[in-house]
Amino acid sequence: MLDPFTLGCILAVVAGVIAIVFYLFSGTDDERDFEKAFGENARKLLNQDREKHKSKVKLSKKKEGREKRTEAKHEPDLEGEPVITPSDAAADPVDPVQTSASNSLTDITPPEPKSKKSVKKDKSSAAGASETEDVTAELAVVTAEEPASLIETPVDENKENRSEHTSSSEGKRKKKIKTKKEEDSAISESIQPEISTLENSVVEFERKDLELKKKIDQYQQSRVISDRQIADHMRVISELTSKLQALAVSEAASKQQIVQLNNVRVENDTLKAALSKSAAEAAAAAKAISSLEAMKVSHAELTERLSQTTKTLNETTEENAALKREIAEISEACVFCLYINGEGKHWRNLIQKQLVQSYMGWWTWDQSVALEQLKQEFATLDSAARHLKAELEDKTRVIEETNLMASNTDSAKRAEGERDEIAHQFTQARCEWEKKEAALMNEYTSLKNLVDELNKEVAKFEQLSNILKGLSSLLVCEKVLLAHVSPLWGKKEQDELEQKLLAKEAELAEKSARLEAAETEKQVLVVQGNGRSIELESENAELRKRLADLENMLSEVRKSHSDVLTELAEVRATANKQVVEVSVLQKSQPVDASGMNSVDLSESEAARLRSENERLQKKNEELRKRNFKILDDVAVLERQLQEGISKNATIHPKPEQVKHDTCRAQLLEERELVASAIGSIVNSPLDKDTSYAEYVNELGNSLKSVLNDVRTHQAGDEADTSSATLEELTHYKSAFNSLAVLLSQIELGVDEREAFYKEKVAQLERELDKANGVIASANRLRKELRECEFLKKQIHALRKCLGQPEDEKKVDSPRNCTAKSDESDWEVVSR
Repeated sequence: MLDPFTLGCILAVVAGVIAIVFYLFSGTDDERDFEKAFGENARKLLNQDREKHKSKVKLSKKKEGREKRTEAKHEPDLEGEPVITPSDAAADPVDPVQTSASNSLTDITPPEPKSKKSVKKDKSSAAGASETEDVTAELAVVTAEEPASLIETPVDENKENRSEHTSSSEGKRKKKIKTKKEEDSAISESIQPEISTLENSVVEFERKDLELKKKIDQYQQSRVISDRQIADHMRVISELTSKLQALAVSEAASKQQIVQLNNVRVENDTLKAALSKSAAEAAAAAKAISSLEAMKVSHAELTERLSQTTKTLNETTEENAALKREIAEISEACVFCLYINGEGKHWRNLIQKQLVQSYMGWWTWDQSVALEQLKQEFATLDSAARHLKAELEDKTRVIEETNLMASNTDSAKRAEGERDEIAHQFTQARCEWEKKEAALMNEYTSLKNLVDELNKEVAKFEQLSNILKGLSSLLVCEKVLLAHVSPLWGKKEQDELEQKLLAKEAELAEKSARLEAAETEKQVLVVQGNGRSIELESENAELRKRLADLENMLSEVRKSHSDVLTELAEVRATANKQVVEVSVLQKSQPVDASGMNSVDLSESEAARLRSENERLQKKNEELRKRNFKILDDVAVLERQLQEGISKNATIHPKPEQVKHDTCRAQLLEERELVASAIGSIVNSPLDKDTSYAEYVNELGNSLKSVLNDVRTHQAGDEADTSSATLEELTHYKSAFNSLAVLLSQIELGVDEREAFYKEKVAQLERELDKANGVIASANRLRKELRECEFLKKQIHALRKCLGQPEDEKKVDSPRNCTAKSDESDWEVVSR
């Protein structure tokens, strides 16, 4: 990206170069006036010389004809006196005419060319002077033609009076010869000033020729300077074209950045939606935390109750030991009673026999009274024995229950440790959730900053588009300038410039076609991205629906757990009451009918507890079925999620791979083009073993060496340089410039592609991290569900051992943990 200040400086330099070129090739007004006056004077001098030559030729021809005619007339009269003839009279006036003509010719000398200063001062007088010179030239022609007419008139008169002059003498002939010599001398004298004037005009013409040669040399020097300036201007134009190419590349990069900005905006919108959802889920998590705190309070209550039950268990164990001692004593008493009962029967039989034998008649009434008393005693002993058996059975059952409760305390401690582990896992999940939320906020702020930076880059891109428009207008001005400057150049230079312009236009057309293709590809990618985003949104909507269903199921499970907890509380209250009654029975130990009633009541209470236990087992089975269903749904969701991730992993890299292959093929083509176009100049082909950077360095070194050789050769033999060497030098220079431009383009393309591939690799790594996070969360969910099932099995076993459900609330905390982890994992999936 170019700085606006540097771009303004470049534009100012280009405008200065254009102004200098216009100033050099336009010329001043004084030079134009001087050239105009010089051209008119030279034209007039040439016209005058031609007219003078024609008049001389005509005069010589007429004189020769006249001499021949006079000789033919006077051949028979060679010895006569001279007679004045009309021809003589006519010959006399020839002198004044010729003198006048010669004078007019001498007077009409070609005007000397004015100096530059006089031409600069007298622009308007030049036209008037030219008109007067034209008039004098016409008068000279007329005066040159008049002697011919005057000569022709005496000839005609001689023809008419030829019969009158047949008797001329030889003296007349001599006189005519003298007159002829006089005429010749007069003519020579009259021609002499004209000859001198012609010599002066020739000298003046040579002087002007020298001046013109000097001016031509000056113009050639100015032409060389203008050629150098034109070469500098072409160099500036090449630099501008390279900058235009760089701007085109930057424009393409900015377009790619705009596409990425749109993608970032779409991702930003999705992240905003995810943040809103995460806020809602955070509120739900806060509710879950509050419920967890409530569960902690209930857990504290349960721990207190457990401590109380442990105390009661210790008391019951002590009472159990006391009861065992009492049972041992009672058993001994029972054995003694039984022994007494057997001995009593034996002694009763003996007494009866003795009474029958000894007191057959005397002790009848006393014996009946004693027997009734003994029967009453035996009845009370039997009832006491039965009561003691019942109490023994009750105490043995209580002992067994205490043993079971002691074993259950160990399992309760183990369940409490597992509950603590689950609570620790829940705290870890909460910390992870907070970390994820902080990472989301950081990512949101970074995306916001990125959006601001991209907006700034869009503004810069708009500025660059305006600058490109200015550069296009400058190119139009340069074309106009080349159109003005092209008449000063040769055809070869014009053809070369036209070819360069055509090549540049073709390059611009190719670049525009590439830009159009890139825009169409961008539109196709945008359409594909929109379709993929719609599909992802639909999948997210389905997953959210399933998540809502799972949450509803979890709420139902929580409700059922709460119902089970209330029922467990009732059962525990009844069990406590029963324990109190048993302790009261142990303390009182009455041997009456009230004991029998309490035994009946405990049996009815046990029957009620068994029915309640069966109902709780049924509910537990229902909860187990629901948990299995939830596990199946989670497994289905994980399988669908993995399929979606695999599809994304297989779908997305395809266009990227294709684009990478096309870019790679294009880069190889460009390298082969550089090797074929520039390597042929220096005879250095591209080897497969060497790297492209080394080849470019070698090619640059070879080109530099060739250019140095050409320069040294040119410095040594400047006089012998020819057009072929100059063309070769220009060819090498153009090749080197094209090589530099191609190298800069290749470097820019390589940098852009490296940045593009780095971004793609980072994006794929982020997607892979997301997929790994989803898989890890799914594995964690499975592990937690397995732990929940294991805890449920342990609780069920405890309830079977106890005959009543006790630690149902302990299942709720891991379920809450799994729900929370489910929510956090689905949050990860939604991102």
